[in-house]
Amino acid sequence: MAASLLLKHLRFITVSSIKETIVIFCMGYMTYSVGELLEVSGIICLLACGITMAHYAWYNLSPQGKTVSSAAIQIIGFTIEAAVFAYLGLSFFSVVDMDWSWQFILIEAAICMIARFLGTFCFLYLTSICRHKR
Repeated sequence: MAASLLLKHLRFITVSSIKETIVIFCMGYMTYSVGELLEVSGIICLLACGITMAHYAWYNLSPQGKTVSSAAIQIIGFTIEAAVFAYLGLSFFSVVDMDWSWQFILIEAAICMIARFLGTFCFLYLTSICRHKR
């Protein structure tokens, strides 16, 4: 909400798309930091900030600011995603002598497939029933 107020009322920030992008990142970091200082979940605070800024701040950005912000967020997102998957992939091989329960894995896979099947086809069946009632 603060980002949208800054972008709406302080129009000198919207002169440069880089300044607009910096305001968006600073608001996100400030939200995370305040959440951690208050000993609540910083991730949930950041999620709420992102939802709020997507609803309010996005429309107060200049067209260039929208382009630059979107590109910067996508670049950082893909980079962090690659780092997380690389870390998970490398740490998988550092586990020594792990006991696997193949029965548990197969049962969980079967439960997931059955639930997916039932969820999809039951939803399609209910949709077709509702469509034919009109």
